[in-house]
Amino acid sequence: MATALNRCREAVRARPESPVAEHNLASVLGDMGDAAGALRASERALAKGGRAPETQLVRARALQALGALDAAEQGYVAAIAARADYATAHRDLAQLRWMRTADLSHAMAELAGAPASLELALVRSTVLQAGGHADAAAIVLDEALRRAPGEIALLLAAAALAAKTARGAAPSRHFGIARGPGQRRDGARRGRSAAPCGAH
Repeated sequence: MATALNRCREAVRARPESPVAEHNLASVLGDMGDAAGALRASERALAKGGRAPETQLVRARALQALGALDAAEQGYVAAIAARADYATAHRDLAQLRWMRTADLSHAMAELAGAPASLELALVRSTVLQAGGHADAAAIVLDEALRRAPGEIALLLAAAALAAKTARGAAPSRHFGIARGPGQRRDGARRGRSAAPCGAH
């Protein structure tokens, strides 16, 4: 990770006007737990003309880690405004709102008008489960499975929900989404930080 950080810093020095280089630096700093550094680098990326929703996500996560929760919410909303089906941003926004308010309708406000993608079906289902609405979560998964019956992530999520329901699981204040072959990890979705910083 230190090597990646050094490469990203070198890339910023070599291309001082590049929002991509700043984004990559912000992403690596965020992965290393340096929220303040990630915030500064992501804001520089935006100031240099960066428009990627991944940069908004890195910035929002940094703000959340620093305790600036209202600003973090706005950052997640900005990421979703830039990419309506951005499942990771939807998940993080719903998570933050649910943890702050335990208000399910507020947590799902952006999800209500979002596209009906398979990734977002997983997010919707997980948020509903966290709010104690297992039956509604199962309906979301069933509808998604009718569209994509062989999707591993959906099948895993449905099986996990069935197991939890059998045990009578209580509502949770924290949640995550199952991953399958059709889903990229957050780093790949934030994207360019997974590659050497000098490659861009």
